[in-house]
Amino acid sequence: MSKRVVIVGQFMEGIEIERAILEPIGADVIDTRAFSDAEIEAVLRTADAVLFRKLLITRDLIETLEQCKIICTYAAGYDAIDVAAATARGIMVANTPGYGNDEVADHTLMLLFALTRRLIPQVDSLRAAASDADVRAAWTHQPYMPIRRIRGQTLGIIGLGRIGKTVAWKAQGIGLNVIATDPYVPAETAAAFNVPLVSLDELLTISDYITLHTPLTAETLKIIAARELALMKPSAYLINCARGKVVDHASLVAALHAGQIAGAALDVLEAEPPPLAMLRELLAFPNVIVTPHNAWYSDNSVDDRQRIAAETVRDALLGKVPDAVVNRAALT
Repeated sequence: MSKRVVIVGQFMEGIEIERAILEPIGADVIDTRAFSDAEIEAVLRTADAVLFRKLLITRDLIETLEQCKIICTYAAGYDAIDVAAATARGIMVANTPGYGNDEVADHTLMLLFALTRRLIPQVDSLRAAASDADVRAAWTHQPYMPIRRIRGQTLGIIGLGRIGKTVAWKAQGIGLNVIATDPYVPAETAAAFNVPLVSLDELLTISDYITLHTPLTAETLKIIAARELALMKPSAYLINCARGKVVDHASLVAALHAGQIAGAALDVLEAEPPPLAMLRELLAFPNVIVTPHNAWYSDNSVDDRQRIAAETVRDALLGKVPDAVVNRAALT
C-alpha cells in the first residue's frame, strides 16, 4: 500500500518539487489546496506524513492521526507543533533548517545598514518633496546627524545556530566585531568562527547592534523585555529576524518612547499580520523599520525549502531517521 503524504498550506509555489522526490518511492502525494477545512481534517486522519505551512498542529489534531509517522513543517521554527503530544504518540517532528540562512543574514545586515545610515527617513524626505525648493531643502545630510561608521562597531548575536553563524561571518567581512550568546553552543564551536561567547547581560551592555536568531521556545519567549532593553546602550539598535514573540512588544514601544535605544528593525512581530494599530504604533517612530516577515525569501530559498522538506519526509517513510527530527525521544 502506498504511503499517504498530505500537504497543507503550500499554496504559493505548487508541489512539483515534492512530487518529484516523493512519488518515486511510491508515495501518494495529496495536495489539499482546493480542500475545505472538513476535507483536510478527514484526509489527515489516514496520513502517513504531514507536510505543512500555516497550520497549527495541536494536541487535538494529533490525537486524530491514525497512522502518522512524521509531521514536518516547511519552516525552520517548529513552535506551531505540539511536540510533546506528537512525541507521546511516537510521531517524529521535523523542521526545515538551512534553506534561508543566507537570505535572513542578508536581510539582517540590510536592516543594520538602513538603521545606521537612516535610509528610510532620507528616502521619505525626498519622496515628499513637491517642488524644486523642497528638493533643495531635503538635499542634505544634516537632519540625519550623527551617522557613525559601521566598521569597528560591535554586533551581538543572540542565538548562534545556522543563521547566527552565517550572520557572524558576513558581519565580520564588513568589519564588525562580533560576539554572541547561546547556552547550547560550545565555546570551541564559537571560537572556530572567531566569535567570543558572553552572557546575555554582557552582550546587551556592550553591543552597538543586537540581532536575534533564536527559535521561539519557553526559554526564548520575550527574552528581550523591559529589563533587557534597559541594559542596552542608548546608541544601540535592536534587530529581530527570528520570531516576533522573542521581543516583548509593549516593552519595546516604551523603550523607544523613552529614548532608551537608538532604534529597531523588525521583520517579525508578536501578531502576524499585525493589527493596524500595532503597525502604526511602531512606524510612528522614524527610527523603526518593519518588513513583512520576508527575510527568509528568495527564489532559491523557496526551492531549497521544498526540496529539504520533501527529502526529510521521504527518508522517514523509508525507515530512516532524518537529520531534521527534533524529538528523537519519539523513537525510543
